[in-house]
Amino acid sequence: MLKFLKRPADGEGGGSGLDSNKTPRVEDGAEREGNGAQESAAPEPRTLMTWNCNGLTCRAQSAQQVAELQAMLWANQPDVVAIQEVRMPASAPKGAKKGDGQPRSRTVPNTNTPTGRKDADMVGKLLRSKELANYEVFYSLADWKYAGSALLVRRPCRPMRVRYSLSEGAPQGQHHTDGRVIFAEFETFDLLATYSPNNGWTPSSFERRRQWDAQVTEFLRRRREGGRAVVYVGDLNVAPEDIDLSHPEFFRTRAPEENGRGG
Repeated sequence: MLKFLKRPADGEGGGSGLDSNKTPRVEDGAEREGNGAQESAAPEPRTLMTWNCNGLTCRAQSAQQVAELQAMLWANQPDVVAIQEVRMPASAPKGAKKGDGQPRSRTVPNTNTPTGRKDADMVGKLLRSKELANYEVFYSLADWKYAGSALLVRRPCRPMRVRYSLSEGAPQGQHHTDGRVIFAEFETFDLLATYSPNNGWTPSSFERRRQWDAQVTEFLRRRREGGRAVVYVGDLNVAPEDIDLSHPEFFRTRAPEENGRGG
């Protein structure tokens, strides 16, 4: 599902609006991973899109879906595209296995296998097309073809800093192991994009989701108390209305004590 958000321009609606003439502040040691600090003012994003692609390589190998995606992006020109469930494994040493604890480069897709190289080539071709070539991509990837996120930012709208964890004080390069978090700081607002875990059907999966919700809530609270405006987007794995479910009556009776919680 695709969803769009548009931030008001200066003077529109309430609030302070955006000021693209401000010079972004960059804190020491807070550069974007692998890119260095921003040296000059950049325009702020105004149009945001979020999309659970359900496998980016699956979309990239379909000529029809590629054409539809390119046409949509060309027509709407979003400044930021948050993508969930990219399902591309992170770069790892040859022979690495899921959950083996070996170090990963989670901002880079794995090309150490024939399948990985093929998938990376397909996605790379898509990202180099004229409709997407002006976006900078930030990945947060899991060990295998599971979950994972990407953030596409139009190149004039460069974030001051990008992080990949909800843990305050975490090292700059630390990621959620499933690649569920991308957090970008712009001059006038913060952008949090997540692929929230599904509740599942077991007590342990419900507990995992409760812990996730508590961590996100605490993270957002800290940012707001620090005086930052926060935009929260992504696949939150919730179903606020019956129309969001294929079989609402079925799901309503599965865990009635959890009604009102994340789905």
